[in-house]
Amino acid sequence: MQSETQITALSPVSGLLFDPLPAETRERLIRFSIDEQNSVLLPLKQLTEILNIEASEILLIPEMPRSIIGICTWRTEMLWLVDLNQYVGQRSHCDRSDRLTILVMQQQHALGLAISQVHDIELHDLGRLQPPPIGLFSPELLPFIQGVLPGSSDAVLDLNPLLDSPLWKKYPMNEA
Repeated sequence: MQSETQITALSPVSGLLFDPLPAETRERLIRFSIDEQNSVLLPLKQLTEILNIEASEILLIPEMPRSIIGICTWRTEMLWLVDLNQYVGQRSHCDRSDRLTILVMQQQHALGLAISQVHDIELHDLGRLQPPPIGLFSPELLPFIQGVLPGSSDAVLDLNPLLDSPLWKKYPMNEA
């Protein structure tokens, strides 16, 4: 009869000593254009959906800031549409008949951000972000920059300042 130590030694996993895999520290980010030459990144966790909204679906609202395109219906709710480029001091690219819209949500409030083009999804470690270099971005865009990827000028956006804007206290977003 075999001893208990011999049986334990024959166990298929007892002798294997593997280092556990390191925890994944990278997050998924979506890259989209803010002008002809530049793109920015947005953490996917801030994004709810990407929509293609036709101009005929948008109700224009008079006497609003130029960056506010209007409202439309999304899942039976009213959705404010913002020209993100114009909001952050860039030239608008929302003169087409349809608009590619990134839908973001915060605390059950939805907001549509019109953009010109989505590129791809990338993995990056947000713990390694660096402060944006002085003069690289417009002063209007700086409050929305969470940081810059190391070794590049790729900005990672944080849209919470936009969602917390005083504008939405005057014109509240419906709960989604």
